[in-house]
Amino acid sequence: MYQLSIDHQGRSVTTTDHPDRDDAHRSLINYVIGADYYLRPLPTHPDTTRYELLALAEPDSRATRPHHTGHATIAPAGHEASETATYHAAVAAQRWITDHHDTWHHGADTDPGARYPLAVLTAARAEGHCWFTAGTLWREAAQLAGVELPTAPDQHVLETLRHHSLSQAGTHPSPAELAAAVHAALPTATTTDQASALTWWYALLIWGATAS
Repeated sequence: MYQLSIDHQGRSVTTTDHPDRDDAHRSLINYVIGADYYLRPLPTHPDTTRYELLALAEPDSRATRPHHTGHATIAPAGHEASETATYHAAVAAQRWITDHHDTWHHGADTDPGARYPLAVLTAARAEGHCWFTAGTLWREAAQLAGVELPTAPDQHVLETLRHHSLSQAGTHPSPAELAAAVHAALPTATTTDQASALTWWYALLIWGATAS
């Protein structure tokens, strides 16, 4: 049994059950044709197929490139809860970083509400530059993800993702790309809470690797 999950840019998620992967893929193709979307494959682990949904710009629009409208995942039944949670964690993490970007550049720890985000971003910069051990921000990442502190992943998983974050420095991955990179490194027995916290941690490191 496989599940097709279509996430409509974080606004809603539609999940349907299918007897096999091919049936789920046919259903996705029918949806894409009807919505006039295009699919861009994303990297993921062997059991899962993941796509970014792209729409062409309207003829009267100033935009010239296809724009992101959501993502779709085909996975064995029972795996999708973690994948969906990771995507939403990526959306939330990137939004939080954007909201506190100006605080990092212009704020002071004496400003109301600035001390905590400045402390987190300072640590993210240090860990992103490999000045701290990979995983130093794990507790804060879990708190920001809104989950009970889970057991940290094996150190080699953290080091793998930190190395990947360095290769992504200066880029702006979409939430779907960020979540896919995390899932590609996850051990089989990873819980949803671990995946959500790890997504926040990874997003912070991508920012920290280029923070001045």
